[in-house]
Amino acid sequence: TGPDGKTYENTETEILKATHRKRTEKTSGSETLYIDAFTDTLEVAVTGDVSAAAPALIASYDAEGRFLGLVVATEPADGPIEAPDGAVSVKVFWIDENEAPKSDDEEIERQDD
Repeated sequence: TGPDGKTYENTETEILKATHRKRTEKTSGSETLYIDAFTDTLEVAVTGDVSAAAPALIASYDAEGRFLGLVVATEPADGPIEAPDGAVSVKVFWIDENEAPKSDDEEIERQDD
């Protein structure tokens, strides 16, 4: 059994993935954005109501808080997006067609344990 309470096959890899997985749900009216992140690799996938009119902005930062890069997701992810080398945190912003926030941002910090 992993730390999330689910039962996994007998591989340490599967349990480690459960340990480092973070899933967040953001809502705005009847719309929902799902953020799936792995804190050991800073891989992030956004699904749900993400579109060109309501994109998710995925920004990465180094240990000093310097901006490293930005990915604009305009459709649900087919797979995760990996933060660039040197990134220790990622922030996900969900905005509307007027670039106003649809919800508060979500910060994911690297955890290498």
